Amino acid sequence: MDHEGNRDVDISGRRILIVEDDPTHALLMRKRLREMGGRSTHAEGCGQALEYLRTSRYDAVILDVGLPDGDGFEIHDWIQQQPKSPPVVFVTSDDMVEHAVTAVQTGASDYVVKRPNYLEQMAQSIFKTIHRNPATQRSGPNLVGRSPALMEVKRRIREFADADAAVLITGETGTGKDVVARAIHEQSSRASRAFVVVNCAAIPSNLFEAEIFGHRRGAFTGAHEDRAGLLDTARGGTLFLDEIGELEPDSQAKLLRLLENRAYRAVGDSSEKIADVRVLAATNVDLTSPQSDFRRDLYYRLSMLQIHLKPLRERRGDIGELLQYFVREISSGTPPTISPDAIPPLIGLDWPGNVRELRHVVERTLLCSRHAHVIQSFDLGNLAEPIQSKFQPGGSRADLADLLARHQGRLGPVADEMNVSIRTVQRRMKDFGLNLREFRQYPR
Repeated sequence: MDHEGNRDVDISGRRILIVEDDPTHALLMRKRLREMGGRSTHAEGCGQALEYLRTSRYDAVILDVGLPDGDGFEIHDWIQQQPKSPPVVFVTSDDMVEHAVTAVQTGASDYVVKRPNYLEQMAQSIFKTIHRNPATQRSGPNLVGRSPALMEVKRRIREFADADAAVLITGETGTGKDVVARAIHEQSSRASRAFVVVNCAAIPSNLFEAEIFGHRRGAFTGAHEDRAGLLDTARGGTLFLDEIGELEPDSQAKLLRLLENRAYRAVGDSSEKIADVRVLAATNVDLTSPQSDFRRDLYYRLSMLQIHLKPLRERRGDIGELLQYFVREISSGTPPTISPDAIPPLIGLDWPGNVRELRHVVERTLLCSRHAHVIQSFDLGNLAEPIQSKFQPGGSRADLADLLARHQGRLGPVADEMNVSIRTVQRRMKDFGLNLREFRQYPR
């Protein structure tokens, strides 16, 4: 049975600790959790379980009652004393049911009796326990949708999460590359450490070393004090290089040396530091095209593992679920109901700005229909069509200047809002005679 066939009990990327002294039962539980998309760790007794709980984070714990060096109630008592403790589901034999019921009355989430169909009961119990417990709810945006293309992306995220090799995430603007990067981080062993985003398009070549590696006092004019780099901030965690295709050639060479040597020096420092980070990168351009000036050796380093996000027009079946999700997420109070006839017209649109554009449409719809209890087809349609045509190549000089001023010359956010690549923004600036220095605020 594959994970796609278990969507009703999907626990993708969640970590479960199984405390079970019977290796056969433990194997069966791990297999069932894996089918649900979960990731499990097995402890054979109290001592090992407490060691795991002290050093790692879990979304739920499955506890057997009878263990060789104690019992599950001891572990349950310890868990309840911890801040943000994971929920507990007891899995026990018939003769221990009374004790399991008592445990539920004192804080455990559920119990399952080891009978012939107990694995399915356990699956349902774990799913419900995780999704109703506030301590296990992940923050940040979600990968919403069940299309085959998106299910493949979710599968790769689970597969790549703990590989610790670089991952290159590709896809058009607005497809959710940043969401994928954060999901990889949250499902990895580095999840408890920092997730640091670097907008490569916004860092001039002459500031790249200082921003990424840091600098010592007096290293250059204006360096009045030591400053940690983003590698220091991300130590033990993940460094996400967004818009990697816009990195200037000099900066590419410095990044390549970092990836090859796994070491770096702050500007003005003579000692090396070990780069203890996982590197993820994303781009909306083809780094291998003949027109690209991206280094091939750097591309091969970054693309050891790859995830490609298809545009929304190639996974239209996700639009309805995304629409429902954004309405719930953005609404400040009780979310309005979506009329069934509101979704089909949206499925027929091309969505050049992809998921981000759909979210903008929902935001504007809720703003314009703030007192409506039901969102109708015309509410969404009247906003979707103008937004889709707003940033076509015929946009005015004043529109582009306004965007550049609003984002202080940062080309990444401007390109995102226009639903085009950064190179397209640069070409339009050249056509209109706009100078980036008039809008950008460089750090001093």
